[in-house]
Amino acid sequence: MSKQVDLKFKKLLKNAEFVHADLEYHEEMLPEAKQQFFKTVNEIYQQLSPEDRKKIDDSRARKLQAALEEQSKEIDSKEDPEPINSTETTEEPEDSSKEGDGPVKAKAIKLLYRRIASQTHPDKSEAAKLSSKYADRRVALFKRAQKAYKEKNWFVLYQIAIEMGIPVPTPSKETLRWIEEDIKATEESIGDIASLVVWVFYSGGSFDKEVAIRNYFEQAFDFELGDLTFSS
Repeated sequence: MSKQVDLKFKKLLKNAEFVHADLEYHEEMLPEAKQQFFKTVNEIYQQLSPEDRKKIDDSRARKLQAALEEQSKEIDSKEDPEPINSTETTEEPEDSSKEGDGPVKAKAIKLLYRRIASQTHPDKSEAAKLSSKYADRRVALFKRAQKAYKEKNWFVLYQIAIEMGIPVPTPSKETLRWIEEDIKATEESIGDIASLVVWVFYSGGSFDKEVAIRNYFEQAFDFELGDLTFSS
């Protein structure tokens, strides 16, 4: 392994650890963000006049009915598919061989997962008669590895293996690319949460909170709020 690859690998590992910690924070705080947001929505709803509450209730009912009708149309279309025209051509699926290291990555992921599972599977902990605290930690690592394996996440499996002292492959240009891909995907997941109206409300200042609430009432209920009074 060249010095350049080694140094870049270490840098990417730190970046990946940071974005994963950031994603974990967003995912763990999202339920609280939702709770605070909808609590505020309910507070504002209760402050409205009976006439305004009825407008919102009617709008909600109309949108629910429209959604049900749309769902019904989709079900009907699936039950009565259009006949296939044999003269039409179908688009060929994208050639997976263009990805280059797909099979190599899949093999590396499977190898890491098997090494981790061989030490963390619940049956192993039971057979070794480990303490409940240590066994619980092993089970948690096993579940984390299972999730990473299903999501084809090489970095998380690598991170677990390092944590457990399991032998890992020497970094290469391929593994650098896998970590870069993981960082990009993780940042996109963070962005998806950060763009939610509940998160904008939760993490923003008073101006952002007001804008988030107003936009929600307008988009969800077709209702424009007047002066706002709510607990921040």
